[in-house]
Amino acid sequence: MIVHEWGHLRWGLFDEYPIGDNIRDHFYNSITTGELEPTRCSRGVRGMTRNRRTGEQCKLDPLTSMPEADCRFYGNDDQTKALGSLMYSTSLTSV
Repeated sequence: MIVHEWGHLRWGLFDEYPIGDNIRDHFYNSITTGELEPTRCSRGVRGMTRNRRTGEQCKLDPLTSMPEADCRFYGNDDQTKALGSLMYSTSLTSV
């Protein structure tokens, strides 16, 4: 975490994770696959999407095709073998 914060201070690096409650910050429609993807530094980071308040599977809004407002992506350290960035998650072992 110290290296992450030093990156902000020394080199002006930005966070690579979503900030705020806007659902469009947390998910996007991929141009290459056409599928809904969670915001993360690498598609190799595996995990699950869950409602942050209930812990249940996320539901899609039929009008926007976006997940419900409280849907979030949670990286799974056991499934992730991809290299990532310290500006994304300092808790993943592969980082």
